[in-house]
Amino acid sequence: MARPISCIVASQGGFLAWLVIAGFASGVVASVAGCGARASSTAAPGAVGALPVESEAARLGRSCDAGVLDACASLGSLYDAGDAVARDPARASALYQRGCDGGHSRSCYNLGVSYQDGSGVDKDEPLAASLYRKACDGGFGVGCYNLAVCYERGIGQARDLTLAATHYQRACDLGEPPACTNLGVYFANGLAGEDNPQKAVALFARGCDGGNLPGCGGLGLSYVMGAGVAKDLERGVALVRRACDGKLQAACYNLGLFYLEGVVVAKDAARGAALLQGACAAGVVAACTPPTPASPTPASPTPSPSATPKAAP
Repeated sequence: MARPISCIVASQGGFLAWLVIAGFASGVVASVAGCGARASSTAAPGAVGALPVESEAARLGRSCDAGVLDACASLGSLYDAGDAVARDPARASALYQRGCDGGHSRSCYNLGVSYQDGSGVDKDEPLAASLYRKACDGGFGVGCYNLAVCYERGIGQARDLTLAATHYQRACDLGEPPACTNLGVYFANGLAGEDNPQKAVALFARGCDGGNLPGCGGLGLSYVMGAGVAKDLERGVALVRRACDGKLQAACYNLGLFYLEGVVVAKDAARGAALLQGACAAGVVAACTPPTPASPTPASPTPSPSATPKAAP
């Protein structure tokens, strides 16, 4: 599975702002179910009528042999995950290749993850990037998302933040909430040549509305700081709390500061310290040496709280 990429984090008044540039989508993504895994069939494993997964694998094999490319991708996902069949990454990659050769975008995406991870094939990052591009051009949003990360980090191709932003926009428009959030980070920090906090707020809102916790955290801090939107401390703290409740530790760090400083919530040094300790243990560097209002500590990049996998059933 592809490793998470570090976040880009800015410090404003001690708070961790613009919470995350999330890493690659990787692993095995439910078919048309957003970023999170490799793509497979529209049916859940082991849930085709009363048939066991072994029969499902046989059915998918027959359909794949008959030229149904979605079945090839779905069967590949079963072999990729070892889901009631013996795990065989090489066979999975061959099935993805078959689908991709036929123009099946989800197969191209999954094959890209295989080449990025070196799973069943020799690791080849330039080829992975080209496969993400093919998936993206076919309208598969997670392919656009991973291609954006490749441009952002210079993985398999030259680093280009403008092209990264372009592909985050494509992925966002294709329904990938983490891409909306990441593009919001770009506009919040002027990373692609445009510093536009109003656009950042709109993108954080799209990410948050789509269930992306860093988007909620970024939107919450926008309200707390009045960046690109009228200041609304109560709404901002509520959004940050929502992200923390979802175990986003950078948001828990911010919530801890709210308790320490009495921002909307009543001051509670013990609760604030506990939240910072948990965030520190989870790798949020700033939480290990918490800033004070008089002397804020610049935030360091922190590990991405999540990565998104290949598409699965």
